[in-house]
Amino acid sequence: DSARRLHESRYLLITSLAAYDHTGHWAFTGARTCAHWLANRLGILVGTAREWLRIGHALESLPLVAAAMTDARLSYCAVRSLTRVVVDHTDHEEELVALAERTAAGDLSRALAGWALGHDSDDQRDERDRRDTHLSARIEPDGMGTIHLRLPAIELSRIQAAVDARVMQSTRSNPEHPNPSLGYQRAMALVELTTGANSRNRTADGAAGRSAAIKVDTEIIVHGYEEWGVEAV
Repeated sequence: DSARRLHESRYLLITSLAAYDHTGHWAFTGARTCAHWLANRLGILVGTAREWLRIGHALESLPLVAAAMTDARLSYCAVRSLTRVVVDHTDHEEELVALAERTAAGDLSRALAGWALGHDSDDQRDERDRRDTHLSARIEPDGMGTIHLRLPAIELSRIQAAVDARVMQSTRSNPEHPNPSLGYQRAMALVELTTGANSRNRTADGAAGRSAAIKVDTEIIVHGYEEWGVEAV
């Protein structure tokens, strides 16, 4: 009962917000978009508001997905992943809902990607790439920065290959931190690759030195590589 009420209330929230977006009333508040209005009213991030609206609008034309959510057969997390694919394959809505129901939430994105690989036309794949590829960044309360990047899998694999190549080729060390985590090394490698700054070898006054960006000339095929979240490229 608690799960049903949770999913039903989330469904009512996001569909009501999508309906409000259609009215255009938010524009009279001076907000740039409905997502900005929503973020201000509910105290959430604009990115979260955009995602709620995206899902809410998708559910307007997906009755089987909506029913599965209100019946607590699919969680919000599952619906969030499912709507990214099913909007381009509404004629397979029943099949995709069944796939989502029998797949653990943590495995659903990978399962949907595999399904789409066998069902997408070239035009559908190109349209999804244009629609969903983006980069955003924000400053966290602790002063750290967070980057959110969505790319086609092949482009992501190229970045992974370049970052890991940079990590493996690095011979620099910091006596104060002799055993940096792999995550830290990858983050710093990405900074070096994108800016040319040698973040591991700073001068006495703290300024970053310069080093040439690494160019990867070899295509790397990855199978069963779980750590970056990519199963196969």
